[in-house]
Amino acid sequence: MNAMSIKTILVPFSGDSDTPALKAALSVAKHLQAHIAGLHVEAKLESVRPVPAVSGMGQGAFGMATMGRELAMADQMTTSVRQRDQAAQAIKAGFLILCREWEVPVLEEPAPEDEPVLPSVSYRRETGDLPRIVSEHGQTCDLVVTESASVSRDAKPARAMIDSALLHCGRPVLLAPSKPPESLGGRVVVAWNDSPQCWRALSAALPFLAKANDVVLFHAGEDRAEWLAEEKAANYLAWHGVRAKVEQHDPGPAGVADYLMSQCGERQAGLMVMGAYSHSRWRERLLGGVTLKVLSNAAATPVLMVH
Repeated sequence: MNAMSIKTILVPFSGDSDTPALKAALSVAKHLQAHIAGLHVEAKLESVRPVPAVSGMGQGAFGMATMGRELAMADQMTTSVRQRDQAAQAIKAGFLILCREWEVPVLEEPAPEDEPVLPSVSYRRETGDLPRIVSEHGQTCDLVVTESASVSRDAKPARAMIDSALLHCGRPVLLAPSKPPESLGGRVVVAWNDSPQCWRALSAALPFLAKANDVVLFHAGEDRAEWLAEEKAANYLAWHGVRAKVEQHDPGPAGVADYLMSQCGERQAGLMVMGAYSHSRWRERLLGGVTLKVLSNAAATPVLMVH
């Protein structure tokens, strides 16, 4: 049975386009023969409200001062727009250069044809709230690629964007490591627990698992029920032509998240797959959780998450 496919990849960014996310997406696009939708999102410029003139004094000193202030504000706004446009042009130029370096063609009109060009990329610029725009555009793509909070230059907005993609898009999110992956077709470690989120992650990861040389269903714990669930998951993968090994290990004092990430490093995994926010997001924020720990610390291995 053939695995479902990933053909469209959303890569949102708000600053420099030469980021680990775009590099990881280029690697995925070449690996899976997919199209990248590069989305540059800018914050809205703050408009400046002029001070109104006092009635009857429009021709006096106060009115002249107000007029001067309005002109200064208008000039300031024009300068801000010009600076933003110049920055956007530089970002787009960097985006195009990186795509050429990876030898992935850029399409001006990314609408699919009878035989779409794959891999390929397109570029789009929008203004507004980054998490909201990502949740809107993410629904039209098969995969969203961004950096983990540990890799991003600004952790707080990065986490807000990841949460929006996970919780509102209904699509898998790939957290890019600090360096682009050399290969996504090597070993894949599935961080297993018998939750709906993990089953959805397993299904979403099929395009990667189908190309992997080695797949491990890895449970950090010694729960017999989880072992039986892992066997069911391995049987599910077998119907898709994926042979997976089942392992259970005690994470010890390191904790589940740290243990999983260390195991991925030791095994030189090309990808880790996991369900996100198996508990409520608010419970994880209050008590801590595996999802938050991985979001904040994954920097060496790509992580595919699904809520």
